[in-house]
Amino acid sequence: MTLVNRFLVCAGLLLSSITHASGWPDVPVPESVSVTQVSEDMVFNGVPMKIFSFEYLPGRQKLLDFYRNTWREEEIEFKEHEQGQWVILSAPHDKFYVTVQVSQLGNTGYAQIGISNWGAVSKKTPDPGTGFPRLPDSLVVNDISATDSGRRSRTLLVENGHSIASNYRYYMGHYQRQHWNVVRSNLDVKKGAAALTVARDDREMEIVLTQQGSKSHIFAVEIIH
Repeated sequence: MTLVNRFLVCAGLLLSSITHASGWPDVPVPESVSVTQVSEDMVFNGVPMKIFSFEYLPGRQKLLDFYRNTWREEEIEFKEHEQGQWVILSAPHDKFYVTVQVSQLGNTGYAQIGISNWGAVSKKTPDPGTGFPRLPDSLVVNDISATDSGRRSRTLLVENGHSIASNYRYYMGHYQRQHWNVVRSNLDVKKGAAALTVARDDREMEIVLTQQGSKSHIFAVEIIH
């Protein structure tokens, strides 16, 4: 299992709705679906979140109708738009915001449900990317922290205008100075890609660098065992 997938926890739950603790709203799901919960605790760019997904054999259209009809019956005002292969329904629920992304997966419908707790965000919430090293003029696109079975993980996506080689040398030098052990490393300038895996004590960090046009993308996953 890769570092990217290690924090995914799969739980087959035959439920008619998902009930969250600590005041999180109930989000209905069709009967007899097997739900995959992404994590016990997740923070996305400073916003606490719950995310789960499932497949629905009757297909995408039936799944969309299920949520449209359910929210209309509950008199919940929602927005709907398409983005690529996804149809996205979203609606506020008090201090929470629920997003339902639906697509077709083979012969079945596939849904990803995200619940954001905007009420928990405060001025004391750290900015995305806090504590993660990066070259000047870097933009933190995503910063996701999660906890599963006591094991913590952090996933970041960063982009900047520096070359792949410059980013690679920067991260190699930074972690060596911090006395991390280099487990794997590879730089391919011709392909515009690089990868670096380092470890120290109970921490492991995997960094993948790719070129996207004039930008370098840094994808980093840290696991704390």
